[in-house]
Order: sequence, then structure tokens, then C-alpha cells
Amino acid sequence: MRSPAFWYAPIGATAIGLMPLTLVYGVAEALRRRLTKPEKPEIPVICVGNLTAGGAGKTPAVRALADMLQGAGHQPIVLSRGFGGQNAGPLRVDPTRHVAADTGDEPLMLADDLTVYIARDRRSALRAAVSDGAQIGIKDDGFQNPTLAHNYNLIVVDAATGFGNALLLPAGPLRQPLAASAPRIDAVLLVGETSEQIRADIAAQLGMETKRIFNGTLVPVAPDPKRVLAYCGIGRPEKFFDTLRACNFDLAGEISFADHHMFSDSDAARLLQEAETLNATLITTEKDLVRLRGAEVGSQLAALAAASECLRVKLTLANADGLRADILSKLDQSPH
Repeated sequence: MRSPAFWYAPIGATAIGLMPLTLVYGVAEALRRRLTKPEKPEIPVICVGNLTAGGAGKTPAVRALADMLQGAGHQPIVLSRGFGGQNAGPLRVDPTRHVAADTGDEPLMLADDLTVYIARDRRSALRAAVSDGAQIGIKDDGFQNPTLAHNYNLIVVDAATGFGNALLLPAGPLRQPLAASAPRIDAVLLVGETSEQIRADIAAQLGMETKRIFNGTLVPVAPDPKRVLAYCGIGRPEKFFDTLRACNFDLAGEISFADHHMFSDSDAARLLQEAETLNATLITTEKDLVRLRGAEVGSQLAALAAASECLRVKLTLANADGLRADILSKLDQSPH
């Protein structure tokens, strides 16, 4: 889904009108949390999660964390639910054999660089990884899922939007009340341009010290600027479009789809025709482009993949050494 604008505005009529549904959601979430006993993992597990629905930068954070652990001599594997994929797992993702329809887009994208296991129940993914000799796991999302305990919880927060109106779904973006989440959070990674005031506000909302809040910046890895037709299916498409403008691209058009959208031949034909009409080059995100892999040769989807350039992003950390030391110091402690 695309994050609605009213989540990030002062509480108004739309949010108030959704409060009955929010109450139902909140009761169901609380019951699940209180009635589920987390399973302790066989190996240390670091969860990279967020508190809100929509994109916050978890996937680049997983990559950055894996690089960080590899630099410390570890070989982490990634555990994913495989959202959007048809294979329930457990399955080790093979980017040379699988497509996004099998595994979901983010696991397939991460599998280009990392060892990734998917399963609807990430405990099954963990057991499969352990049987293959894994010694440390990074759980991509799933902070709110109470079935598996974690040794370390790193919460990714978009510095531009924070927690929005701080209401639970669907009246707001929160997946879980802040008061329920805060005691289990080991550190926060603020992604994007930030300030001491933003850090202080996030710390106050979570009741934690500002020293537990780390900063990260998404650095675009882009082709040469040109006139483009930009398209994407991500949680906050405006972030992609704004990044292209910041990289001096001339946006002839912007087309957005729902998050994790699986492109059809008709979508591809429309995009190809629009690009031709506008005399513009197609450009999309890495996550969107990976969903076009495996398209039948000669199809509109294959033509779209061939015609599309890609904007990639890399997360750089302001205090990588501090975060790495904090994580490593807690890997031998009891999971929570």
C-alpha cells in the first residue's frame, strides 16, 4: 500500500473516523503479543525493523549491517518472510533461479549480495539456515511479530516523517503502540537529514537516551542525469522522485504504483509508450527492477526491463563503529 498523506498531518477528520478500526486493530495486536511466548533462537538474531507501515529504509539498513558484521569477521545470513512471493518456504533464495513472484522482491534483491532464507514463519527460515551452518542471522522486518525473540532490535525511522500522527493503523502509521515497542528497542537508526531536535523528539517519544539513536544517510548511486520518466511501486514514491531531482534528473513524468506492485504486460506497454511520447528514458528503483527479472523473452515486461535504468541507494552510517560495538556486545546476551 502507499502511505496516505493524512498519517503525516495533524490528526483530522479522516484519522478520527478510522479510530473504531484502530481500536479493533490495537486489541488484536495486544492479544497476540500477550498470548504468544517467543521462541529463543539457536543463534544470535539481530532484527532490523520499523514501527510504522511503509518504507523507512530497512533493506539498505540490512545491507549496511551485513557489511558491518562481515567487517568484524562474521558471515551473517538474512531471514525474510518473503512478502509478495508465492513460495511459503523455508527456502534459500537463489537469484539465478528464482524470480520475485517466488520469493518477493526484497529477498531477491538482497540475495544478489547476501545469503537469504525465506519462510512465512521465520522460525522455519532460521532452522533451515542453522541446519546449513549459519552462525548469526539478520531478520529483515518482523519486530512486531512475537513468535521469535531477538538478541538485538535495531529500529529504522525515516527522519523526514518520524512516527507521523503517532496513531495505530489504520488511523496512523504505527504497527504497535510506542509504549509497547520502546522497552524492546536496543537502538534507533534515523535515516535521512536530521538534527539534534529531531533526535531529541524521537528519544522523548520512545523514552530513551539520545546516545541510543544513530544516524544514517541514503546515498544514491545513479546513472548520468537526463530527461526521464520515473516509475516505482514503493511505500513512499515521493522519496524516489525527490532523490532523482536532487541528482539533477529532469523528470518528464512520475508514475507510481502500490508498494510491491507486480507489473503486468499492460503496465509495461503503458510505460514504454509514455516514455516514447515524452522522449524520455525510463528509470526506476532497484526493488522495482528486480520484479521484472525472469520476464518472458519478447514480452512487454522484458522490453520494460531492458529499457529501464536504475537508481540504487547505499546507506552510510555516521557512527558505524559505535553501532557495531553496541551490537557485538549484546550478541551473547539472552534474547528478548
